[in-house]
Amino acid sequence: MKLISSLLGLLLIFSCTKSRAVYEEDNFVPIHQTVTVTNTIFSSLNISEYIASSATTTGTVYSLATYSVTNSGAQSTLTINYGNSSKTYPDRRNRKGNIVFYYSTPFLPSTQTCTLQLLNFVVNAYTFNGNIIVNTSPSTSYSNTNNYNINSTDLKISGEGYTNVSLNMSFSIAKRLLAYYLKGSVSSNNFNSSINDSLMWGSNFFTKGFMKVNAKQLFNLNYGNGAGDSIAVVTGNDTRRYYLNLNNY
Repeated sequence: MKLISSLLGLLLIFSCTKSRAVYEEDNFVPIHQTVTVTNTIFSSLNISEYIASSATTTGTVYSLATYSVTNSGAQSTLTINYGNSSKTYPDRRNRKGNIVFYYSTPFLPSTQTCTLQLLNFVVNAYTFNGNIIVNTSPSTSYSNTNNYNINSTDLKISGEGYTNVSLNMSFSIAKRLLAYYLKGSVSSNNFNSSINDSLMWGSNFFTKGFMKVNAKQLFNLNYGNGAGDSIAVVTGNDTRRYYLNLNNY
């Protein structure tokens, strides 16, 4: 009897694990894509803004990646080279590939149209290729600060089990109360994500706000209350709750 009970217990555990794995694999790809796109675009623009607003033309990012700036009149091109082999950065993300940022000087504050280009840019398990149009405008609340409107119909993402999925994205980024906030949308042929309650950026990821992902069912993604932990909570129509470690995106 003990042997039969043990076998039944193992079968039950296997069935639940398999069901959960299928559930996550089938429905969670749009969530993974949305989370990694919002994180990657914000952090890529953030480092590009930092370098573009400085007076340096060469340097390193955390002594791991290298960058150079070339100028042609008022037009500048920033190239950040993360290398061909993946390296782990202080934010615990692995990166390789290139970011190219085309802009005019001076960058802060300014009204202009820039291009952020991702070239085989890899963050953890995700590869990005494409051009993102960045429109800047000076902040009316903070000196030497830009607000951003970001759009792309040319962004492709590859991950586990899929290659070059085309994404449309539209974001706005503004500084409020000494923090940056993002809202907007990400979509593909299979899902649509909306960020109506602005996400607040912490030091390495978003730490506050809500997102809705409409895929095979409607999911709600809760980043928290700003406490700064790396966990986001996902709930769906079936009331099950899942946890995402934001360091993975």
